[in-house]
Amino acid sequence: MVVHPSSGDNNKKRQAVFQFNAPLPTKPRARPRDGTSTKSIVTMLRRTLEELVEQRHSRFHKAIETSIKTKEEKHYVDMYWALWLYEAGIPFYIVASRQFEIALEAIAQSGSGRRRHLINFLLNSPKGTYFLESIDASSEVHDAQMLADLLEERIEKIGKNKVVVITDNGANYKAARRVLMERIPTLFWSPCAAHCLDLMLEDIGDLKQFKKPITRVKHVTTFIYRGRILSAMREKTGGNDLVRSTATRFAASFLTLKSMYKHKDILMFLFVFEAWVGNKLSRIKARQDVHDIALSMEFWNPIEECLRASAPLLIVLRVVDGDEKPIMLDVVTLMTHAKDKIKASFNVQSRNRLVKNIMDIIERRWMTQMDHPLLGAALYLNPGKFFKLVKEDDATIRHLRGSFLDVLGKTVEDEEVRDKINAQSINYECQIGDAFSTKMAKQNIETMYPLDWCCSYGGRAVELQRFARCIVSLCASSSGYERN
Repeated sequence: MVVHPSSGDNNKKRQAVFQFNAPLPTKPRARPRDGTSTKSIVTMLRRTLEELVEQRHSRFHKAIETSIKTKEEKHYVDMYWALWLYEAGIPFYIVASRQFEIALEAIAQSGSGRRRHLINFLLNSPKGTYFLESIDASSEVHDAQMLADLLEERIEKIGKNKVVVITDNGANYKAARRVLMERIPTLFWSPCAAHCLDLMLEDIGDLKQFKKPITRVKHVTTFIYRGRILSAMREKTGGNDLVRSTATRFAASFLTLKSMYKHKDILMFLFVFEAWVGNKLSRIKARQDVHDIALSMEFWNPIEECLRASAPLLIVLRVVDGDEKPIMLDVVTLMTHAKDKIKASFNVQSRNRLVKNIMDIIERRWMTQMDHPLLGAALYLNPGKFFKLVKEDDATIRHLRGSFLDVLGKTVEDEEVRDKINAQSINYECQIGDAFSTKMAKQNIETMYPLDWCCSYGGRAVELQRFARCIVSLCASSSGYERN
């Protein structure tokens, strides 16, 4: 099986060659003994999905389509697609994909009432992320046993000692984790950091101070995108959209808030300029409500506080949801910085209660889902961050050392190798021994990427080097790959 990277900003234009396992028919038809085909004439004459899409792009077909569909009919369909893409947080450029057209044609041929559930398997390594396989699980009950069986089969193919499983935090996947880790004691299962951050944003958006402005923003954007001032809005914003799509549902709401606040003056102007005031639609109650919202400072002031609470978390989400480089080793540091930024942005006595509510949400979600020894072990093996902590925080160092030993004890079964790694890690921590005490190794701690530093200076501690490469090259999210 040949596979190519399926995601990454530098790889988006590359096509992936992948394997798709469709469900087997329950009762396959027997082939006639005389060797004749059982296919009907209609089936034999029917064009493939690819041929139908290719025909649709022909000049002749476009002329027919234009003659039978009005602009209003096309706009009606386009708007509902746009609203769905916005609500689901899917980038708009997806609809330009030829494969998207083929998928729509397949839906049209299947008819209504059929739903499919696909489970995608992707493989992350220091060299990139690769699409491994897609399973049609539409006819299966997605319980813990079924998911554990699917995952175990693929883990066996790759190698038990080479895999860390990353999934979202759904209850069925949590149950599957318990089943699978009983079968494979050396396996680590890490929750998806992007999913955890998205749930944080959901909870923050449900706070009393933020829920109303977010609802009002959706009301305003829905009106603009369904109404007759969309072209005027785009003209004033230089072609920019207010609605921002992203990989996760609740991040899209906060990114749309940010975009609206950035274009605040333009939006206020839209509801007072001549084309609006002179339009009879401006006097309809629904339109008047939107007008009152957009011109109200009671609407704009809470949005600023929403952005203070969400912006640092959106930065972390953007990093962990990307796949240009492994990010497991930076997650703890990024979250610590985000929390400090949120606290600093509300440096007013009257907002102490709000800050406490926000911090409680972050800590609760983090401790429930992401308090994982892999994160601590990755930070321990990140020299650029670790050696700064050595000078400042003994308690954190002890915690990180404990996380490292937890991962080492669970994943390395060979006692002799485990003891060597442990001894070499002490040399690393104290910067002693042939591998870690050299002048160049110390000089490049902060300037080199951790994986490169490990490859360059860990050769004389080869067991630790191999172990460290496995840990620091891990990703922290599954949604970025699923999106792409």
